[in-house]
Amino acid sequence: HTEELSKNVLAFYDFEDGKIPDAFNLTNQNAKVAVSVVDKGDGKALQIALAAETIWLAGRVNFDITAGTFPAGRYRISVDFGAEEYPENGLEFYIYSRTKTGGKLVSTKLTGENGLAVTEDRTVTVELEATEDLDTSTIQFAVKKPVTSEPLTYTLDNFKLEEIPVPVTVRFDGNGASGSQESISTETGATITLPAETTFTRDYYDFKGWSRNKDAAFKDAVSSYTVDKADLDSKKTVTFYA
Repeated sequence: HTEELSKNVLAFYDFEDGKIPDAFNLTNQNAKVAVSVVDKGDGKALQIALAAETIWLAGRVNFDITAGTFPAGRYRISVDFGAEEYPENGLEFYIYSRTKTGGKLVSTKLTGENGLAVTEDRTVTVELEATEDLDTSTIQFAVKKPVTSEPLTYTLDNFKLEEIPVPVTVRFDGNGASGSQESISTETGATITLPAETTFTRDYYDFKGWSRNKDAAFKDAVSSYTVDKADLDSKKTVTFYA
């Protein structure tokens, strides 16, 4: 990819290297469907070309998420859609999620039951919610067309899969000291600067910094923190000790 990505982005493909990533494949390896990377003048994109008299489902393009378990959470999927031409009512574009956990396969139309009518080149964005950890997940893209229709060519570009940030409270514990310290409201993926001073007080003690371990040594104190969802408790809170 060519842009700087936030920590919440799990995958991004802009196809500028001219290669089809291993994660992308066709549902059906049909000789009447060709997938390639093309130069559109303002950059490269993944092109899907369906011949005439081709079943549109044969042209479904898959993005397989295979790197371990897909954790529960909310995710945003976006892709730049383009076509050589558009009918008056638009092209019927679908984005599916196919997930598997505990041996059960579930397919969900993220663009709605009847797809999304796309009338011009644009970025299409949908959301996926995983209520539990998933063993596998596949994102599918397809454009519906009658079997007897003319050939159809469209492109996908700047595919992005990102986790939607979760609101988080970073709280501070005096670790035996008196008083209080104002908490910080932030979100997963964000990097925050921890307070250089503290409003906690304790006789005969000097403040040296913060740690998520209440028994940490001075050398383990940190001045900044990037919020990791794995660190959250049931109340979406992370605690640092003086």
